[in-house]
Amino acid sequence: MSLVDALGHAGTLAWFVRLALQPAGTPGRQARLTGPLQALPALSPRLGRLDRLLSGQDPGRLWLEAAGSGTLAAPEHCNRLLLQLHGQRRMWLAPPGEAARLAPLARAGSLGDLSAPDLLQRQPQLRGLELHAVLLAPGDALFVPDGWWRQTAAEGFSVSVAREDFHWPNPP
Repeated sequence: MSLVDALGHAGTLAWFVRLALQPAGTPGRQARLTGPLQALPALSPRLGRLDRLLSGQDPGRLWLEAAGSGTLAAPEHCNRLLLQLHGQRRMWLAPPGEAARLAPLARAGSLGDLSAPDLLQRQPQLRGLELHAVLLAPGDALFVPDGWWRQTAAEGFSVSVAREDFHWPNPP
């Protein structure tokens, strides 16, 4: 089976895991693979009781990330349940009420890394930003509601499952 990583390179799962186990040596070489779990049938038996949670039309998405890889701040456009299976993944979360300050910067491409030490020097309008830091370890689960902003970073080689196809009431 051939998979495609976040940079568009094709390879096998074994190739990607070998790549992801290497630390990111240069900026931009941060291996990250996401894909539907049904694309990796050999992994299903290893998920144990998670198969009950992941049943439905969307069986979930698998995230394999190299140390140092992640995503910059962006709003969630659906409810998302994150399950950390291996390694640690750090997340920064901002509530929907912060969108008025975050969205214009994100659209302009100038928001950058919310965890950067110089964030307030670069973006003084974010002073007082409500930002929650969470460290997910194996066995942890985190529910991120629709509309919340999230940024992620893998602390080391990280394996997570994201589930989006489930019902949870959102307040108006």
